[in-house]
Amino acid sequence: MSNMKRPMNIDKKRAAAAVALVAVGILLGILLFRQWASTRWSPEEMAVREKSFGALQEDYLELQEKNRSLNDGNKVLKSRLEAIEGVGSDHYSLARLLEEEVALLEGLSGLIEVSGQGVVITVTPNDSTPISANMLLQLANELRSADARAIAVNGQRLTALSEIRDTVDGFSVNRTTFLATEPIVITVVGDGANLLLALSMPGGILERWRERDIDVSTDIVENLIVAGIAQWQYDYMFDNSIVVDDDSEE
Repeated sequence: MSNMKRPMNIDKKRAAAAVALVAVGILLGILLFRQWASTRWSPEEMAVREKSFGALQEDYLELQEKNRSLNDGNKVLKSRLEAIEGVGSDHYSLARLLEEEVALLEGLSGLIEVSGQGVVITVTPNDSTPISANMLLQLANELRSADARAIAVNGQRLTALSEIRDTVDGFSVNRTTFLATEPIVITVVGDGANLLLALSMPGGILERWRERDIDVSTDIVENLIVAGIAQWQYDYMFDNSIVVDDDSEE
């Protein structure tokens, strides 16, 4: 009997060794495949693969907002071009149209004060989810897509050349710094109902903020005033000799 048990024990050991060898081979194969695949993926693909589902969802929604904003801007430019082409040789109509364009561009550039109906958005940050520059930029893009005529963050007018940056203690707008622990007041001149509708869309930016326990309140105000940018800010924006390091990418 002892002689019969000995071969059986040897067979079991051989089988266990074979299983272990196969397992090691499979593991090495997986590691080699991952190593090979990583050499074929671009840095952009690798960055996407390392992101969580939530981060990818936020990126997708942000791209949707940017795409909608670009499409809306394209429609506006097309309509203005058609209006100019439709004037023809009527110099009076052309002059009036150009005056309207100048007034519109002055408002968009932030050089003049803009007033009218709009929305006041008050954001009360919490310790676990501070408001970042990227979050404010997303909100500004959403408001511009809803035809906002003027936007100010804590009194700082946003223009096409405005800078919103993260700082150690919070963020800065037009080189004016604010603490992350303080409430943020965003004033927007435009159609109040249209602005609120855009902000309240399912899956929109305010819904995503509230899901992260950020306290956000919105109110329609009939007579809002958004001041223009300060002269020193205007001089800084258009001074090409100034070079600023992009701290936000560090």
